[in-house]
Amino acid sequence: MSREPSRGVFAMSREVVGKDMVKWYHKPAVVFIAIIGFGPFAIPLIWASPIINKWQKILLTLLTIILTVWIAKSAVVIYRQLLDQMRDLQAALN
Repeated sequence: MSREPSRGVFAMSREVVGKDMVKWYHKPAVVFIAIIGFGPFAIPLIWASPIINKWQKILLTLLTIILTVWIAKSAVVIYRQLLDQMRDLQAALN
């Protein structure tokens, strides 16, 4: 039994992988944009994508976690620097 691609509104947003249709949100470009935009919240999308290989999923998951930790640490450092500058400014104004 062969499955015909749908001819609906979203027919252009899918591509064929093997015998199955892949939805637009499983494409690697969308997964990459989700990682950049949503960080660790994109990890389930990584693992749900049938296009991405298992080793690529592991690598993307690790990179996403590393990126998230790096951004969080950088935010803490910037926040501390901002507080120090505000204290210096407050002391100079008094």
